Amino acid sequence: MGADLRGADLDRACFNDADLRGADLRKAYVKEHQDESNGHNLKVTRLVGARMNNAMLVTCNLTGSDLSGCDLNGADLTGANLSGAILVSANLENTVVADCDFAGSVLSGALIDEATRARLAVRGVDIEASGLSAPPAAIGELIDRHEQWLDSGGARGARLQLDLIDLAGMAAAGRRLNGVALRRCNLARADLSGADLSLADLSFSSLTEARLDGAVLSGTNLRGVNLSQASVTGASMVRIDLVGDGSKLWPTNLERAQARNADLRDTNLSEAILRGVNLTGIRANLTTVRGGDFSEAIGLPARANGGEREGEQRTR
Repeated sequence: MGADLRGADLDRACFNDADLRGADLRKAYVKEHQDESNGHNLKVTRLVGARMNNAMLVTCNLTGSDLSGCDLNGADLTGANLSGAILVSANLENTVVADCDFAGSVLSGALIDEATRARLAVRGVDIEASGLSAPPAAIGELIDRHEQWLDSGGARGARLQLDLIDLAGMAAAGRRLNGVALRRCNLARADLSGADLSLADLSFSSLTEARLDGAVLSGTNLRGVNLSQASVTGASMVRIDLVGDGSKLWPTNLERAQARNADLRDTNLSEAILRGVNLTGIRANLTTVRGGDFSEAIGLPARANGGEREGEQRTR
């Protein structure tokens, strides 16, 4: 039985990473506040990465709340108010959305099954519209400035840091993007093949159908990203040595990422954080996934943790 939070005042509450599976939040509510820094109504109630599958959210008021990467699979949102809410890379599969208000919400990279998609369309929700802002300048110019920042040790240029920006189709093959912060961005169909993304923060961004072949992803934060149908062949995900003596190794973080039907052949995942990752339908060599921490993972290839066969495996 989940937690009983019926009628609770969740104003400014922080439930990041909370386990609220099966919780009853009927008539729970928050007040609406404006975040003047970027114009979005967010950071009111924080449910980033929270597990709320099968939760009861009937008539819950979550106006402007941040539910980035939240797992709402099977949740009942009947009559809930999610206007202005951030649902980037959230899981809305099998969700009950009758009489739910999604006006002005941000659904970039959200996982939505066909039945839920049809119900949202009936309610006039434009799922294809990302709800994200355009970049403040041409992305190529911003990358140029980031590379100048790297070359000068921070004396010139500027680190590339963007949040809730639409970068769909971005062309950045072979570019030096180590240390960038592109959180909750739409990077669908982006070409990042051969790019250096070591120690970058791409958390909760959508990378659906993106190309990351041969990319350096050492120490990269890919927590909660949507990598569905992405091509990530021959990428490097080895831990990065932060101090040079092996005493502090920083792993790639793929916790609760969605990698459905992604091509991961010849990409070694064994040193990455893989808790709760969804690997359904991936193409991978068994040697590339053997030995990692796959606790709560979905779609783990057969014999990945110590099997004998080393050929290609497609999960179901």
